[in-house]
This record gives sequence, structure tokens and C-alpha cells, in this order.
Amino acid sequence: MDAMRISLAGLDARMLALDLEQPEQPDAPDPSRVRRALVRAAEGLAGTLVREGGTLRLEEVRAAALLLDAAHLALGTVLVEAGEGTRLANVEMSLEQRPGHFALDLRSPSVELRGFALGIGELELRGTIRVHGFRLSIGDEASQVSGDIVEIESFELRTGNVALSVELLAGTRIAIGWGKPGFRLGAESIKASALRFDAGKTRIRAHGFVADDVAFASGGLTLAHASVASAEVTADLFSEVGAAPASRRSERPRASQVPRTPWVSWTTLDRVAGNVDVDVDVDLTVPILGHRKATHRLRVPVELGTIDYRALESDLATLENSLLDFSVRDRALVLERGIPLLPTRGRGKPIVIWDLSPADVALAERNRVRLAVLPSARLAREQEEPEEPRESGKRSFGLEHLGLLSIDVRLSVAQVESTVARNARDAKVSIERIDSLVVQGNVFHDPAGEGRPGSVLGEASNVALSPSFSLGQRVVAIGRLVLLHVTSFEVAFAGLKPTAVRVNLEGASLDRVTTTLSPARGPNDAPSSDVPSRIASSRA
Repeated sequence: MDAMRISLAGLDARMLALDLEQPEQPDAPDPSRVRRALVRAAEGLAGTLVREGGTLRLEEVRAAALLLDAAHLALGTVLVEAGEGTRLANVEMSLEQRPGHFALDLRSPSVELRGFALGIGELELRGTIRVHGFRLSIGDEASQVSGDIVEIESFELRTGNVALSVELLAGTRIAIGWGKPGFRLGAESIKASALRFDAGKTRIRAHGFVADDVAFASGGLTLAHASVASAEVTADLFSEVGAAPASRRSERPRASQVPRTPWVSWTTLDRVAGNVDVDVDVDLTVPILGHRKATHRLRVPVELGTIDYRALESDLATLENSLLDFSVRDRALVLERGIPLLPTRGRGKPIVIWDLSPADVALAERNRVRLAVLPSARLAREQEEPEEPRESGKRSFGLEHLGLLSIDVRLSVAQVESTVARNARDAKVSIERIDSLVVQGNVFHDPAGEGRPGSVLGEASNVALSPSFSLGQRVVAIGRLVLLHVTSFEVAFAGLKPTAVRVNLEGASLDRVTTTLSPARGPNDAPSSDVPSRIASSRA
């Protein structure tokens, strides 16, 4: 069969409807197969339409200006749409379609895509886009839309439980690709006046956002550098605040339950200075006395990461101060139970032991101990004194209530000097420095009751750290995060369990940011395939 060739030169394209693939059932079209363009007007149209057997080609199509009422291009689970008022200037286009094959190449130095929508699997992107240096390339294996200079109004990006929206997004050398290599988005630079980010129960609102060398793919996101003028971050940490209270007799955690990576490296405490003031309200069940209620007004100066443990002992309430002593013995700092009014320090019954290095022993002999030593405490084990039998149902010791009241912490963390320490990854958060940190509030713990509400408030300045944390279904790692001024933060508690976090900051920069899928979900998990239907229905 001879080819049919139609010249487009001089063709009146006003109100032209171009159906590239007719649905099998016109009354109920399959949204995954509809490819249609509604042309309102075309200026300087030229080129050739070729029909040969089952192949349709548009060859060397050019137009000085092209105005569309709508464009709908569906390729299986991929959908590209543009709405009324879409304009393209100095268009160059070629197209070839045959059974099992579709290829499109479209170029324009200036494009305005109104009501643009891109759906790929579970990912949806929307906005009104203005592009200089526009190119759309669609093939059987891979496709891409790109622009040299891009502005997007009412930008929205959604995938899974992650949503990003921006009032006005501007970028350079932005490219979005899809196909067998997977979804990918890259940009040389991005600027956003106001940004909203939601991932699960984490919310970020930022202003003055700038990012360089951004790459996003199905496996995660990377960016070389980013900064924000101001931001608010909120996160709900637990959904079941009113869960059943824990048993009075808590089980000792098994090794598998203990986190392998601490939140903060204990060596960071060697660089801490400032003051820790807190009133510790305690209600205990103790032998002989029955109940013992006391408030310990602790006023703890911190110097070069150390505290005076004898001064801490003196801050205890009168009875506890007479019973409890700190002593240095057997290369360890020992909290021991003595006998009131008798000089039993160093000979009392050990309760808690901190093993010390030779340098720490020398420091302890001057009544000081490093904060970094305190987390390594262990309970004394005296095998020669078996536990005395107790009557059934009676406890020799039990915590009824603990209150951390009038918390007033004012600390700083000196700049880390070692490059090795700065780049260490022995904790979830590596702290480089904190010039000022203020924390105030009240926290409560009632083992036998529901978590009593508490909170701490604070602020900080000139914070530099390297965090790694979970955000929705992804793990985020930041090579370096600098917060110039955390104007306020609040952590809400139910008992000792943090339930929500809110942070307001002014001036922040991030370097070497990466996100990866958490183990709960892998990159090969099948995404949703009904995006064309969902986008089409939302247009109705």
C-alpha cells in the first residue's frame, strides 16, 4: 500500500482535534491508551503527515506558535497532560507511531504548560510551567522532559505518603525522566519562595529555599547543598499516646532490643560546658519506711565536660545525702549506701559502679567525673550476699513517681577539632558544635499509670551537626547541617516517651544530603498503576 502524505503547510489548524490512537470503545475509553491533542490555533505551520500501513508519522513539523486547548498523552502507567491555554513558540516536532511503538520528539525555546500533570506509577507532578529551552522526548525504553530555565507555579509532587508543594519554584537545567531506568528528577539549581513538605506525620514549612545539584529517583534523593531562610518542622512521634501502661516490674532489655547506634556519641559530652538545674521529685516504696517522698534540687555546673560528683551528692535531700556516698575504689567511681553519722565512705555497700580509665581515676580523685563516663554505669553484683526472700506480693523497692521539675539547662558544645571525630559515624547525630542551648520544662514518669503530659521548650544558636534519621518510609542522612538560630523548639512527652516535636528556625544550610528507602520497603516494590485514571478523574 502506497504511503499517504499530507502537507501541513497552509493548513487551517484552528480547533483541530488530533487523536493519535483511538480507543476500542469510544464511549468508554481506556485512559491508559488515549493520546489526543486539541489545537486552538497554529501560526506558520509546516511539515508532513505520513500514513503508511499501520504507521503514522509527523515529519519535520514546525510552527511559529502553537496554542492548545488540551493535550492528553497516556503510555500505560505514564500520563502527560496539559490544559487550556498551553502555548509553544517556534516548535519543532517529529512523531512516529505503530503497533507497540511510540516515539515523540518536541522542542521549543519558549513554552507555557498550563494545568500540566505528569503521572508515573504512584508519583504525580502538577503545576503551571514556563520553560525556556524545552524538550520532550518519548521513546519505548526511556522518556524525558527537560528545560534550561524553568518556573513552576502551584507545584505539587506526590509519591506514596510524601507530598511536596511550592507556590513558585524556579530552577535551571531541570530534567524529569521515566521508563525502564525508572523515575528520575535532576536539577542544577532550585529556588522556592515558600515550600510545604509532608511525609507521614512529619511536616516542614520553609521559606527562601535554595538547592544545588539535586537528584531524585525511585531509590531516594541526593543534593549537594541547600539552604533556607526560615522553617518550621513538626513531627508526631507516636500515635498511641494512651497505650496501656507498662508493668511495674519492667523486663531487662535483651541484647537484641538495645539500639546498636546511640543517638549521640558519648565522647561529645567531653566538649560540654554550662549548667544543668533540675528539681527531681521522687516517690519511692522502700523497705522499713514504706513510702519515701523527696525533692532533690540539683544544681550542676559543667566544666570541660566534667562535673563535681561530691557537689552533686550534697544537692540530694537530707536523708539521701546521709545514706548515699560517692567514692573512688578499685579503679571505679562507686555510688554506695553508707550508715548515717558514721564515716563509711569507701566502705559502704556498692549500688552503682562506673569503671574508670587511669586518667579518669586521677580526675575522680579530684572529685570530678566526665559526663561521657556516666552512661557506662552498671549495677553492683554481690554474689556473696544472696537476695533476702520477700513475702509474696511485696516489693522491697519500687518507683511510684518521678518528676523532673523546673528544668533549666544552659549548655554549649565546643567546636570539634579532629577531622576524624568530625567525620565519625558512631552515632545517629554527630555534633560538631553548639554555641548556645537552652532547655526548660517539666517531665513526669508514673510507672503504674498512663503517661502524664509533659514538655520541654528551648532555643539554640550556631548549631552544626551531622544527623541521620527516619522520615516516613525513608532514611535521611545529612553530611553537615548548620542551624544559625533555632528560635524555639518544643518536645511534648507522655511520661518519658516523646510524642511530638516542633522546631522553628531562622537560617539553615545542608550539605551532602541523601535519602534511601528504609528496610520496610524496597525500590522494587510495585507502585500503583492507576495514575492515569486517578488524574483523569480529578480533572472531571
